Amino acid sequence: MLSFSQLLDKYIRESGLSNSLLAWKIGVSRITVSRWRNEEVKNPNCKSVLKIAELLKLNQVEQDELLSAAGCQSANLVSQSFMRKTSENRPIPGIPIYHSSQFFGRVEALKRIRHAWQNPSVLQHLAIIGERRSGKTSLLKYLQYISQTPATERRPDQPQGWDSWLPHDFQFVFVDFHLAALCQVERLLENILKQLNFEVPDPCDLINFSTILDTQLDKPTVILMDEIESALESPSLDAQFWHNLRYYAGNGKLGFVVTAHKPLDTLVKDYGKESPFFYLFSSLFLGPLTENEAQKLINSFSFPLTAKDIDWILQESGCHPALLQLFCDELLFFSEENASKIDKLLPEKKGSNTASKYLFSLPTVGRPALSQILQWQYSINAALKDNDVPKSGLEEAENFLYRSNSERCEVLAKKLGATEIPVFNLDVFKSQLQNRFQTHQDIFKLHLNDNLLINLSDCFLYFPPNNLSLQELEMRSQQGEMAFQVTIVISLNSEQQTALRPCGENPSTQCVVPNSQELTQLLLAPDPIKIFATLLANQLKITQISPYQVSEGVNKDIT
Repeated sequence: MLSFSQLLDKYIRESGLSNSLLAWKIGVSRITVSRWRNEEVKNPNCKSVLKIAELLKLNQVEQDELLSAAGCQSANLVSQSFMRKTSENRPIPGIPIYHSSQFFGRVEALKRIRHAWQNPSVLQHLAIIGERRSGKTSLLKYLQYISQTPATERRPDQPQGWDSWLPHDFQFVFVDFHLAALCQVERLLENILKQLNFEVPDPCDLINFSTILDTQLDKPTVILMDEIESALESPSLDAQFWHNLRYYAGNGKLGFVVTAHKPLDTLVKDYGKESPFFYLFSSLFLGPLTENEAQKLINSFSFPLTAKDIDWILQESGCHPALLQLFCDELLFFSEENASKIDKLLPEKKGSNTASKYLFSLPTVGRPALSQILQWQYSINAALKDNDVPKSGLEEAENFLYRSNSERCEVLAKKLGATEIPVFNLDVFKSQLQNRFQTHQDIFKLHLNDNLLINLSDCFLYFPPNNLSLQELEMRSQQGEMAFQVTIVISLNSEQQTALRPCGENPSTQCVVPNSQELTQLLLAPDPIKIFATLLANQLKITQISPYQVSEGVNKDIT
């Protein structure tokens, strides 16, 4: 029998999730996940194990096996106990809800959803559009949970916007495209069928999937697809796949709800995957909560606030739900630490600026942590001022993680005062000819600013795929133009950065591999050109830098 660590490691590898993303999604630290996988913890917290099982979409047998290996009860018993307790919990900043009672507001959006589902035999399709942390995933979770939540565990005002109606006769499927495995056609179809408790055919292809839905789907069914951008990025889920989904969308009992950060028509054009499927959707745009909804969320934290405190939170948060949660959570934390007055939290009265020292040290991939510690802390204004960083610069740095490669190139080019030069990539050209669809470019060429401290006119920016190994990078760096040109390898995965770093430190290559802290500095520093020059000097071991000198280096040939 496999141990908990062995099972967990197996399921995480299959999902394609990194330790950092898994940790963020279940509300623990990355180190905790690492300790679980390395057999340093034999009996982890059962609530955390259940969250993992639900996040990884394990079936009942797999859930029970993982819980048993962790020394926990069966999934059903833990889930029932967990749901009872969490019904009293406050929302957790940065984490999507896991119980209906944690969801607040969005009355107008819920009314639109109710209207779209008023005829269960002809379900309409919806696209929920909003910025990151605007509550899109939580809204999907609420739709999935609300009809299963006993009336005794719902708040008195729930279900908000629906009067007394609930989708009791509906069944829901939740698809999280953050999981790399679900961006493969066969695994996606298999996952949907398992959640519907249908037998999975062999092979699990679109033809057999269609047959099962046509013959066995007997009740209104809504497929909730979170993070549709990740699905559109996947080569496996090509334009033909989305074109085929148009057929299923025509089945009146089957409805789709997707989340995205941009309107669907813009996204599908960006990714070259236009399909009639995407033109069936009506869009809902999530902005801030109304002031009344925001006050209800604040009141849920069961912490006595004065009218002045509430007004300040409403004004500073702009009624954005994630900001409201973070501000209230900070207030609660200070109260639990026996702070004498809430006024200590107000930025103009806060004596020390602890956030300032973290501004340039946080990993690039830790954007949720960066947002929580810096962007949304009360000392952010002082931290930004101390480091001469405008708020717009911090927002741009945070969004860097979620942009396309071409947009990332534009950001870095702007930072460096550089100009992008068209680069001919034979592999991309062949792929475009073969597939007739736009392939995502991963390599770009920049003409650098004449003010660069190093005598270097051009360089490549390379955004490697997440599964690229050190050996593959070294091999690619010896091929084509990359063999003769400095190449900056921009990875947003800290584990991959560590794995690829030796290529940047190898004097026989022209590669430079910044780590998370160096990339953060490049994105936030008021003088990014100087940071860039220092980065090149350190890894390329350049000895001649004008007007500065870096000693003890081995001079590489740079043209």
